[in-house]
Amino acid sequence: MIRFCQLVGQSLLGVTRARLRSFLTALGIAISSGALVSMVAFAVGLERQFELPIQQLGLLNDVEVHPGKGEGAVLDDRAVQQFEEIPGVAYAYPDFRISQLTIACGTHTKTTFALGLPREASLIGMFQDLILAGDYFSLGTQAEVMLNEKSLGELGFTSPQQAVGQQLRISAAGLATTQPGQFEMRKQELIARIVGVYRAPGFMEELGSGALLLPADTMRDLPGIDLERTLRQFRADGTAAAAGFAKVTVHADSPGDAFRVERRIAALGFQARAVAGRIQEARRVFVFLEVLLSAVGTVGLVVAGLGIMNTLLMSVMERYQEIGIYKAIGASDGDVRILFLTEAVTMGLAGGLAGLVLARSVCWVLQWAITIYATRQGVHDVGSLFHFPVWLLAGAVAYAVAVSLISGVYPATRAARVDPIRALRGR
Repeated sequence: MIRFCQLVGQSLLGVTRARLRSFLTALGIAISSGALVSMVAFAVGLERQFELPIQQLGLLNDVEVHPGKGEGAVLDDRAVQQFEEIPGVAYAYPDFRISQLTIACGTHTKTTFALGLPREASLIGMFQDLILAGDYFSLGTQAEVMLNEKSLGELGFTSPQQAVGQQLRISAAGLATTQPGQFEMRKQELIARIVGVYRAPGFMEELGSGALLLPADTMRDLPGIDLERTLRQFRADGTAAAAGFAKVTVHADSPGDAFRVERRIAALGFQARAVAGRIQEARRVFVFLEVLLSAVGTVGLVVAGLGIMNTLLMSVMERYQEIGIYKAIGASDGDVRILFLTEAVTMGLAGGLAGLVLARSVCWVLQWAITIYATRQGVHDVGSLFHFPVWLLAGAVAYAVAVSLISGVYPATRAARVDPIRALRGR
């Protein structure tokens, strides 16, 4: 152990003898390692931006169901009830949405659109991570509503907390079915209490543009709930049962249950697709992107490794007599190899650690510049484009050390083969 420590100490002295050359070699490792980390961090950051909101909304447990091709595969209330009876299903709800909805608070008025969500989502904490103030819908039949943070100023609120508990007047107008084959234009006004204010994830354009959220049971009674569904009623026999819903979302107890529920629903004749399955397909794209960027970054790291090899070969030539002295006083070939390999590892470790600092600095500047540019273009929620997980930081340093170690094998082998007699003679 003492002998090994002495060899390491001698190798560190060897690195500091040619400080400028060692510094430039380590700098090459730092730049190439930093470029590698930055590119992979960008790919990981994009993947995280894509998956994090989905996890926050609990969408990994969702199964999207569309009408089937058979006559009996109609997405009506009976089908929704049938889905809820499948083992592993927490709840199911139709895709309710309505546009040109007028909302007013005091003297402030705004035209927006609304989406319907199930009240049962509160039981599993769905949507909680996106709520800025207040809470999700309560169980029951109360008229409640959730505002997007972008709508606060237009309705006269200065903060999310100020909006919670206020009354919102909602006016809807549209076609409604009076009896099979007959429709009429109907208006309805609803007074609802604001229970919460939410911030939409960046990838969901509908929520991000200021959608109003209402309980699905409240949305069901509003006129003009689904123009597309009304048009399908005209093409069918004029009844709501024949048209059905455009889409039904089935929420399973877990992502594993979602795949089993998907198969059960598909067996009933409906078109079903688990959101988790789409995520897996997207992950393949991100993995390919990460591998591609890693390959590009590796090229620079290999070039830097050649710089280490060149530095150590020059060191062997300059310290030819010194190596002979080491061998003359009892150093073995293995000791000489350890001496030069340690120098290679030292430069690789220093370059790898410096590369992490360089990568974080460069990514911070890029994030700042992109955020400013996006803000000028009207995009205010860019999010973090770079992510540095522990495995990336540790892996990058280990990779730099490994490349440096491999680069030092040939110079170390040449140093170990030095004939001490010829070295002491200066030949």
